[in-house]
Amino acid sequence: MARYLTPARICTLVLIEAYQNDELWANKPETSSTIFGVIARDCLQTSEHASLDLSKAVEVPRNVLEYGKPLEGLDRNVPGRSWLSLLIKDLWTLHTIDELHELFHRCMQLLATASDHTNLEDERADPITRASPVGRFIRKCNVEFTRLQFAETLTLWHAFVAYREPSRAIWSHHYPAIAKSMPASSVGQLGSSGGDHSSDSILVGSDTIDTLLCASVSQLQKLGQRVPEQVKTKLGEWLSTQQASRMQYLHHFMAFFDTWRAGQYSLALENLHRYFDYAVAKDGGEDMKIYYQYALLHLSALHADFEHWDDSISAMKECIATARENQDTACLNFALSWLLYLRQSGHTRNAASLRSLAAIAGEGGSERDEIAFLKAKARDSKHWSLMSSTLLEETKYELRHYGICAKAAELVLQSSYLNAQHALRSMIPATAVFQHAIYDRLGQAHLAKTLLSSVNMTQHCSLADSTRIVCRLAYYAAQHGHYTEALAMLQDYRPRISGTLKLEQRLTALAEALALLRAVRRSDIQAAEYHMINLRPVRDFADLDLVGLIEQLDIALLMKRRQLSAGLQRVNAALERSKTQDNSDIAETLSLLMQKANIFAAAGRATKGFSIALRAALSAQRCHVMNLFVEALHTLARIFNDLGKFEAACELSQAALPYALEGSNLLVSAQLFVTLGESYVGQITAAPQVTESRQSHLAHVASSHIERGREIYEQIEEYEGQLDCLLMLARLARWADDEPSAVRADAKYHQLVIEHDARQLQ
Repeated sequence: MARYLTPARICTLVLIEAYQNDELWANKPETSSTIFGVIARDCLQTSEHASLDLSKAVEVPRNVLEYGKPLEGLDRNVPGRSWLSLLIKDLWTLHTIDELHELFHRCMQLLATASDHTNLEDERADPITRASPVGRFIRKCNVEFTRLQFAETLTLWHAFVAYREPSRAIWSHHYPAIAKSMPASSVGQLGSSGGDHSSDSILVGSDTIDTLLCASVSQLQKLGQRVPEQVKTKLGEWLSTQQASRMQYLHHFMAFFDTWRAGQYSLALENLHRYFDYAVAKDGGEDMKIYYQYALLHLSALHADFEHWDDSISAMKECIATARENQDTACLNFALSWLLYLRQSGHTRNAASLRSLAAIAGEGGSERDEIAFLKAKARDSKHWSLMSSTLLEETKYELRHYGICAKAAELVLQSSYLNAQHALRSMIPATAVFQHAIYDRLGQAHLAKTLLSSVNMTQHCSLADSTRIVCRLAYYAAQHGHYTEALAMLQDYRPRISGTLKLEQRLTALAEALALLRAVRRSDIQAAEYHMINLRPVRDFADLDLVGLIEQLDIALLMKRRQLSAGLQRVNAALERSKTQDNSDIAETLSLLMQKANIFAAAGRATKGFSIALRAALSAQRCHVMNLFVEALHTLARIFNDLGKFEAACELSQAALPYALEGSNLLVSAQLFVTLGESYVGQITAAPQVTESRQSHLAHVASSHIERGREIYEQIEEYEGQLDCLLMLARLARWADDEPSAVRADAKYHQLVIEHDARQLQ
């Protein structure tokens, strides 16, 4: 089949000629815009592959009636005639291949210059400039038609005859005299097929297939989206008739990404090798190393995605050596940035395999020097996407090692400026995720949630970033006690990532973790153990945030089961691992210290937990990790209550409560309310000389704070917290001789126990 010409493009040429020679369209701008829209489908090709709807792009018109559907309602000021009937009339005037030659000749005459304008039959018509999109389309069609061999021309003619055949009834109805006088032999033997072929490969040109392949690869590479099954089937049918090596190697490149996203490691490797073979065959063996370095680049990313870290690093080092030999700065800089990402993310267990990136590049220095080295390379080569990603890696470095939010916020702002200045739309979601992390550490949960919700609706958000955002929003909902809503959010999102194994695993693991969180808070030990067993394989996951959440829930489950020694061993082991890792997050370390202090406090060793909590509070305040700072203040207040320092506990709780409420940390807020209530009760018992009215006031304030804490516990379904609050409320009510309130508290207590026992029996 022809490389470029199709029956639809012949129809476009006929429509251009009819539109150019017609006199009745001048006073109807709406008619002109519609006709231009039909013509532009072939004349204009989008370069924005990421925004191309592949499912609609593969739906090509199968006959002239589908092609001219937008022209049906366009009246030509002739009763019973429309632009579609005019198009059909002109198409049926092409009786032979000779007349097809004449069509191309007449279209070329429409491109007359200003000096040749008087040679046109219609002097009132403006000539089409040769450099315009329509002019370029006409010239390209003419060149491609001239290049065709006779067999290809005959195939094109037969396809055109079959393409227009469904319009025979309309043509015969409007022009019966012409239809009767037309020889039957001019219709062609293929006309009886009605334009319905076993394959539509003859209906599309090579440039359309090339555009769809590039768009598919672009969306797979940038957005991580799987190619729809309908698109893959259509492309397979069309490519079976094409011999261009560019299309073949692009097809295997698309298959490589598609099988990669599907989690088919062996098939992805096979398709990558096929892509490399076809790429070398396309341009000859002398350019093999040019393709070899990019094949190694993709091979390294493939190994890393399937957690083969040593193989990934080995392939990337070979890619760096090849890129340096070929002096490919763009590939070299990206490879160095990728190695920096591997070390920052902490996926590899073998630290010795990741030598200094600067040493690989021929330099020396620390990790900060490596970041400066990459920034200088990106600035010199004006590679702004590399510059933006390096700034984000530096942000991660600052947050993990120093926790300095001011410096991290400045780096994120610089990255956002580059994204806006140089239209780096694919970098915007990643930048927003880092901005969200800063807001979250500063205790601005509402801002962080709003930012994630707005970014998730953008068109250029990759599937991996979108999945990460949805998981984070679901976790926020679960933290507020909306477990059903969180699980429904994950379930509704699941069809979007269907077939993408890595993202499906992340979504399934988070859903299981949220179910574990709910079971732990409900003190449903059997259900929690079941979910923990399901989550054991996830501990080897590459998603470090998810692994950290599971470790925290595991320790919380051990504390619920009162296995404090086992919980302390888990915390100490995690702390030892964080000390040995160069890229450990300071926030994770502080969280582990807080859990250790809580274990000592729960075991009745408040003095030992005090020093740990105080150290964690000072570090969290210095690093501006507000959620951990508030949690540390609560632990200190709780220890002060255990030590009988009730006034100090009251002051700490009152100071920490606004930050906890602002950060939407409901569990810590409830604990602070209860601790504050306990401190007021302690002030009553610690000072018997206090007047009776003062004691009544303190008891009333304590009851109100404990009740507020119970309401929050009820919202997040914290079973043991509700029981403790109801028990304290009943005792305070009896101390104040308020028997009805005590009875209500006892009734709620027994109702909670009954509901909990019923859940255990299910």
